[in-house]
Amino acid sequence: MSDLIKRKFERYIAAKLTGVMPTMAFLSSTGGGETEDARDIEPPFSIVTALELEKILGLYGQWAIKGTVQVVTHMSEHTPTAHSELSELVKHHMSALEPEVVEDNIAFHGIDISGMRYADNEDESIRVTAIDFTAGAGG
Repeated sequence: MSDLIKRKFERYIAAKLTGVMPTMAFLSSTGGGETEDARDIEPPFSIVTALELEKILGLYGQWAIKGTVQVVTHMSEHTPTAHSELSELVKHHMSALEPEVVEDNIAFHGIDISGMRYADNEDESIRVTAIDFTAGAGG
């Protein structure tokens, strides 16, 4: 059940961010749905990952979801300043996500941005910033 909830929230956050930033690809780390074809992705793009799911009110089905959104750009196309500005814009739109019912009886209660950090990467041709978050969800 926890993997299903994490996947739903990854896809929810990716869809909401795509709605406000349609020129950038936002992807769930667990992949698309059964109806979505695989595709090649070129930077800039972001990957939404739900890392941990903790039940905080067991009787009421309330969870804290800890995760990250990684903003990826190509060094030849984005200067460090442009990469930082893009990461800040993604962070801004994440902070503005409003509570709402995601699907079925699962609701998104809000999100708290806990930090931003430049992430290590093995490919020297890309820049990666990780935006860490905790989101509230309930059923």
